[in-house]
Amino acid sequence: MKTKLLKLCIVVFSTMSATICAQDNNVVDKLSDVWEYYGVKPAGSKMDFQKGRPGMFKVFFQNGTFRNYMFGLPKSIITTKGTYELVNDSVFLERLDKTLLPIYSTSPEKSLTFKFISDNELRIKYEVSQGMRVEEVWFRVNYPENFLEQDNSISKEIPQSDLALFSDPMLLKLNRNVSSESIQKISIPQLRILATELKNKSYKVTHRVTEFEAKLSPEALGKQLVIGNGYSRYEQITGIYLSQGQQVVVAEIPEGKEIKILIPNWERRAPEGIDPSKDPDGWGLKRDVYTLKNGVNLIEIKSGGLVYVDYFSETPQKEPKIKLHFVNGKVNGYFDATKHSNKDWNYLIDNAVYPIIDAVGKHIQIAYPVEDCKKYAYGKGVQLIENYDQLVKRQYEIMGLEKYNRIPKNRILSRVNYNYYMFRDRDGIAYMGTKPGYAMAMVADPNKVIKGDPCWGFSHEVGHVHQLFPYFSWGGLTEVSNNIYTLYVTKSFGNKSRIMQQDNYSKSRKDIIEKKISYLQDPDVFNRLVPFWQLHLYFTNVGANSDFYPDLFEAFRRQGEEELKSNNGKWGNNPAIYQLNFVKKACEVSKTDLTEFFDKYGFFYVGWLEYEDYGKHRYIMTQEMVDKCKEEIQKMNLPKPKIDISTLTDNNIK
Repeated sequence: MKTKLLKLCIVVFSTMSATICAQDNNVVDKLSDVWEYYGVKPAGSKMDFQKGRPGMFKVFFQNGTFRNYMFGLPKSIITTKGTYELVNDSVFLERLDKTLLPIYSTSPEKSLTFKFISDNELRIKYEVSQGMRVEEVWFRVNYPENFLEQDNSISKEIPQSDLALFSDPMLLKLNRNVSSESIQKISIPQLRILATELKNKSYKVTHRVTEFEAKLSPEALGKQLVIGNGYSRYEQITGIYLSQGQQVVVAEIPEGKEIKILIPNWERRAPEGIDPSKDPDGWGLKRDVYTLKNGVNLIEIKSGGLVYVDYFSETPQKEPKIKLHFVNGKVNGYFDATKHSNKDWNYLIDNAVYPIIDAVGKHIQIAYPVEDCKKYAYGKGVQLIENYDQLVKRQYEIMGLEKYNRIPKNRILSRVNYNYYMFRDRDGIAYMGTKPGYAMAMVADPNKVIKGDPCWGFSHEVGHVHQLFPYFSWGGLTEVSNNIYTLYVTKSFGNKSRIMQQDNYSKSRKDIIEKKISYLQDPDVFNRLVPFWQLHLYFTNVGANSDFYPDLFEAFRRQGEEELKSNNGKWGNNPAIYQLNFVKKACEVSKTDLTEFFDKYGFFYVGWLEYEDYGKHRYIMTQEMVDKCKEEIQKMNLPKPKIDISTLTDNNIK
């Protein structure tokens, strides 16, 4: 499944208050539109701002994820005499930033920017110079993929006398003839322990001192592949656990450059007594962020946890390597199936200092409970990760990433969660680690994860990560187009076709073709899946074009690259447009006139439809649009299919 769309709520405190919400990626111009859309109706339709009565915007985000929004007040003012200004407290003054979250005022126009956000809200204070009445409150999404988070870094000075005993910038060597007495005078405990162990030659640098290369950012990868940004943000694993309190991290990075380290809370649970699926903090992964500068950093860790390096770039090949030294960090380690053995896997499980174990393969990264890995995969770490890699690799096959040499170096993160059975979000895919809905027994067992429901579940969620938006993920296909990948992968492992087992072939014929409706009007997502899978069955058999989907996906990627240049990523929202685009591209790529096939499933349905698919969608198809599409296909002068594709099933095709 896919997580629910996020909502942004703004509470305006004044002589009256109201809560307004907007769905993610929507643009709302009038407060009345918000009331109508969400059924929220305050006592009045205008808000008063009076001299000497400070107000406040209080912004918080449901589902626990912070996004970068632009919003403002007012859009129009009844009286021209009044003005207001933003008032800052010391927290905001410390966190001013020139690139994020502009807050606009009027008369005179001003703007301030803020980078800081608290654990679950951002407050912007303002004062009004004279009485005024605001007719409209407005806000607009700005850079919706840039997430905000609290930076917990605390800059502290380290006495030079403490550092004077070390002979190198990374604090890995002592000066000659350093005495034990001088070491005991070091004021920072971590440095004192470090110096003692260096003198005794007992200090272990494995995992504590590591070089890191920049990785392509998930956002940049998403643009390249015309998918979302669901690839891992935690790829630079350190294998280090930092406990709560004061810690020392030494960074060798270019002067003037900042690098962040992340400490996610893998173990976060809903408050006691709360249904996990209704957690007020959402299902998402929460993390603390700490900014490092070149040299010795003394930071205060808010909550202990495993450490990951946030070093991403749109041009990683141009970025220098960096080196980090986590002074006295506790070693949890991590497993790399391309380098390590099952013996190494067992050692990590048996010697873990934190309840979560990190492991990677070529295409996958996992963060699973040590207890579950020991229970279901002890002695089988290599097999577990290799099976995951194969599950992902086979999606790359049908996506055309293998054929067109586009397989990413980035990995997908699969993690434990304690809110819901299984889902996909911006951090990857997640599986329930406790009852009810416990899923780790399926996904931590290498023998189970490639069979039956576990294989389907994993492939389904990874499929969400790989959906091409909007070219093959228009409104109505959220739980459909990802299952093209799912069917391909599960069948390749010898599993039976789910739509065959569920009799969706006959159901789709009865409910869609015979009723002459649009496939989008059928509430069964598996019935909607049938025509897309029948195309695969035809072209990999009778149609003799096994690269149909790989070539089609590549055509969409190239189309996306071109359109991104001209529209800056602002796609249209009428599903009918992208549906017709799919029809034309499918005919063009396959060199087959598929008009009659698509007609049977209502791809040319003329009319207006409104439906829910993780948000409200409005499908508008005119006869002119249909005629133009068919005319363009006719001009291609393509042959018809050799058989009626709508009759194909997994069982009647060779």
